[in-house]
Amino acid sequence: MSLFTEKIEAVDYTFTQVKMKMTYVPGTPYIIEADIQPGTGEDEGNSVDSSPQGRNEVGIVRVYTDEKLKEAVEGTTTRGTVLTWSGKKWEIIQELPYKKGSIFTLVDHNKYFAQLVTDGDLT
Repeated sequence: MSLFTEKIEAVDYTFTQVKMKMTYVPGTPYIIEADIQPGTGEDEGNSVDSSPQGRNEVGIVRVYTDEKLKEAVEGTTTRGTVLTWSGKKWEIIQELPYKKGSIFTLVDHNKYFAQLVTDGDLT
């Protein structure tokens, strides 16, 4: 049983050749349980690398879940898991795992930062 209350659609992308062209192909969507909160000015500052793969900063959210999600890796073809929340798509760009027993952490969970993306970013 998860402590997180929202059911969020998630999709992982793979980089593959389609008709002689390399492109990102979405996998099968799945549902995760998470809590998502708008990012703060602090999140969008020094604590978040907000422009992996050359995208400009256009919006950040915080994602809390006990699921393991993929993180975008700058300078590679690795895309982060893409979540659909509030009618928009958000790509995971940074992970901060929290383990039980550390200060203020009662249960294992992950905190992620996700950046707003468009369909054009996902091709």
